[in-house]
Amino acid sequence: PAQLVPGDRVRVEIEGLGAIENEVIVEPEAAARF
Repeated sequence: PAQLVPGDRVRVEIEGLGAIENEVIVEPEAAARF
C-alpha cells in the first residue's frame, strides 16, 4: 500500500518464515513526515 494508517494490518511475507502480520503504529519520526 502506498499509504498506511495506524491500525492497518500489514501482512509481511518473509522467505523461510512464512507470513507475519504487523499492526501499523504511529512513531514520532513517521508522524513528523506527514
